[in-house]
Amino acid sequence: MEGASIENGLILRPVKPEECGEGLPYAPINWPNAGDNWSWKAGRRVIQGGYFKDRYLYPPKHLHNRAFRSKSAVEKFIKDKYPGRLPSFKSSFSWRILADCSARLNGEIEGSSLPSEVTMSDGVSCKAGNTTCNSLVIEAEDHNIMPCDLCCIEPRFCVYCSCILCYKSIDLDHGGYSYIKCEATAEGGYICGHVAHLSCGLRAYTAGTVGGQVGLDAEYHCRRCDSRRDLISHATKLIQICKSVESREDVEKILNVGVCILRGSEKTSAKELLNRIEWCMTQLKCGTSLEEIWNAEKADVAGDALLEVPMSMDVDDVIGGEIDKSNSLAEVTESFNFRKEYERIDDEIDDTLRILRMSQEREYRIAEDTLNEHQRYLKNLLEQLEKERTEVAHDPPGNDTDTIMNYVLDRMEQVKQAKRKMKELEKIKNGFGKMPKDVLNQHFGMNIDD
Repeated sequence: MEGASIENGLILRPVKPEECGEGLPYAPINWPNAGDNWSWKAGRRVIQGGYFKDRYLYPPKHLHNRAFRSKSAVEKFIKDKYPGRLPSFKSSFSWRILADCSARLNGEIEGSSLPSEVTMSDGVSCKAGNTTCNSLVIEAEDHNIMPCDLCCIEPRFCVYCSCILCYKSIDLDHGGYSYIKCEATAEGGYICGHVAHLSCGLRAYTAGTVGGQVGLDAEYHCRRCDSRRDLISHATKLIQICKSVESREDVEKILNVGVCILRGSEKTSAKELLNRIEWCMTQLKCGTSLEEIWNAEKADVAGDALLEVPMSMDVDDVIGGEIDKSNSLAEVTESFNFRKEYERIDDEIDDTLRILRMSQEREYRIAEDTLNEHQRYLKNLLEQLEKERTEVAHDPPGNDTDTIMNYVLDRMEQVKQAKRKMKELEKIKNGFGKMPKDVLNQHFGMNIDD
């Protein structure tokens, strides 16, 4: 084969940038068990010698659900899960992926695919080419972000300003209200330092309040280091940021972020802060000037930020008979704010329906992900079965044929079991409420209390 190379006894065929495949020579097959075939993908950058600098290794989903982007990461996984088997694993395929000649001729050499960097005189640079990157404006001693061999190896990803979820640059306008930075402490005195748009976090269910197995309560979950950060302090900062913003449109946009990250929280402090923010938004929509809103908000922090009349009474106090009976009927009715109670009823109904819709949407996503994953698993089994049956049909009788025949029989049994499980999973069409609790727990990852 033209341009091929040999490593570990395997013929390495040249591949194109971002090409992917399954099995040899760039990923193991039948490891650790028969039928466990790994997949691979090449990067874009080519080092001197003609091999790709970046490559990805994908294990079968039942072994691990994430790709390996570095040799050290996959070796650590093998050492931990399969002690003593690392040498056989390393010799079963080639880690290095040979680049096609066209990739070398087209200039896909290391560094050429990077965007033009914005660099300061002290050598600090932004890989994403962002002229407002934090790395260009903060002090040099603050550059204590932990080393990262996952997202940070991507040529266009800057740890200081690229969202870990969408890879687009964050916005520093208005105090950086729209993003969150993970400041969890890592080894060696470093911090995680990765940032994310709060809007991306809300869409990806890594920010705000998320039930089920995620279990977030007005919190942010960092995808990079798996740590969690409380978002109440960030929401509190939003009100202070708004007080220095002149645009009513921008104020509404900032306050809406606070509503999104606090809504649904069971924490008392989050509920109180949400009430303050929603009160500010209501006043904003009613046309109240920003100065009056912030003056009133400041005065109400020590008291009840929702009461428009300082001495007004709650409807529960009126109905519950907690009023001094010596008061006249006029005094009672004057102190009771009926308009506020109408609004409260509307808000409670809206919140109830919103929470119900979120719960139903979450259940649908869980069912969709589970069914699709099992569908892919079943299709893969059928493809492997067809391949092995073809080999048995065309190969002459012998020991190898007997071995393959055993694989076929085992595969047929796996297909039968997978089909039975699919039938069981399809019962979810009747609703989660009609599914047995043990099935929900085993197949859908939902722990239902008795």
